[in-house]
Amino acid sequence: MATSPRQPAPSGGSPPAGLAGIVGAVLTTLVVAAQIAVAIALGAAIGLERELSAQPAGLRTHMLVALGAVVVTLAGAHVVNANPATLTAPIITGVGFLGGGAILREGTGVKGLTTAASLWVTAAVGVAVGLRQWLPAVAATGLAIGVLLVVKRLEHDEELRKLDGVRGVDMVR
Repeated sequence: MATSPRQPAPSGGSPPAGLAGIVGAVLTTLVVAAQIAVAIALGAAIGLERELSAQPAGLRTHMLVALGAVVVTLAGAHVVNANPATLTAPIITGVGFLGGGAILREGTGVKGLTTAASLWVTAAVGVAVGLRQWLPAVAATGLAIGVLLVVKRLEHDEELRKLDGVRGVDMVR
């Protein structure tokens, strides 16, 4: 009677090769999904200020710009020997055209420059998330919101001071 060699029982240390591949694929998918979700959330944070300021490019536009930037970056990251500058240049250029559409000439002034700039920053945030540069993405989002809120307040206060000087009435509170 011939006997066959027995396979050693799994020690519980590492999973079989097939299972490791599945776990790795699932984890990769979860990380990519998290990157997309984070990019959308950061884009929404910037877009919310624009939405509350009643600007033409608001919450949805900023979310979509961040989504597009992160997806293009993620898709390009899987190309062998991909250069991040090569991947991001078309994103920044494309958003420049999108921002150009947000800029309007109104009499002697120009309107929409801040919205165009916020779209550009949102694209940069999406790229940073796609490259897993979490700290720069979050920091840029915070700084962008800070600039949009604080500087707007300072500009508004300066306008009131100018009116105060012209009218002789104390309008600054």
